[in-house]
Amino acid sequence: MSDPTLLAELAAADPLRRRTALERLASTTGSLDGAAVAAVVACLATPLKAVQRHAADLLSRVEVDARTLVAAKLRAAIGSDDPGYAGARPTRSVGSASSSPR
Repeated sequence: MSDPTLLAELAAADPLRRRTALERLASTTGSLDGAAVAAVVACLATPLKAVQRHAADLLSRVEVDARTLVAAKLRAAIGSDDPGYAGARPTRSVGSASSSPR
């Protein structure tokens, strides 16, 4: 899957455009390449739950040979400090002084 238009839609600021792109991608029969996997993983950070669900569903259906790539992209997302990237780390720890009860 190397459709630049679809990749651009997956990266759109509008979550509804992302959802539509995920739906289109789900209806294709081709396997996901690295750029598509990265774009779908990034959709997990979209605030709209419907987009997150579509992205997670699509990632769960990747072919066996692409699962290593999906896992690598998810690990990168979890370790990212970018709040717009899927799984970004919180800026404060749960046990910090500012979050303790008074």
